[in-house]
Amino acid sequence: MRPTRFAITALAILPLLVYADPPDKSVAVPEGTKVIVRATESVTPKYVKAGQKLPFVIHEDVVFDGQVVIRAKSPVEAIVTDSQPASSWSNRQGRLDFAIEAVQAVDGTRVELKNYKDYAQLGETPGFGHAYYSNPKIASNQTFVAAVKKDIIVRIAAPETAK
Repeated sequence: MRPTRFAITALAILPLLVYADPPDKSVAVPEGTKVIVRATESVTPKYVKAGQKLPFVIHEDVVFDGQVVIRAKSPVEAIVTDSQPASSWSNRQGRLDFAIEAVQAVDGTRVELKNYKDYAQLGETPGFGHAYYSNPKIASNQTFVAAVKKDIIVRIAAPETAK
């Protein structure tokens, strides 16, 4: 009687195993992975102050090991660290410094970022978080390079299967 009960149980469970969702996959994203960030509107030091958030998003999907780990258009945490408008009467050049801090991965994990280089003029594209010349400005759609600050594991959800 026991073999029959085992066979019936096995037949009842087998369809569940065949149609079970595949497990989630984890992708290790190493420190230093480059991330392209884009400004969604223009910014000048005349209208922003230190501590103000900047309107940045991820420019294109960040793909690692063939998996999207950060989606394009994800909002980026970026903040003004120093802002000084140019002054013609004192012959002072303008200044606009900012830090690119973090973004959310596809699994909701906070991915800490850093400016790829500490000091480079905004006139170069892709640029980095510092400008120090007569009329610093971040143009709408201008891109900047950031990098992942430390190794992180991102879980990639298994694809939905039609049932």
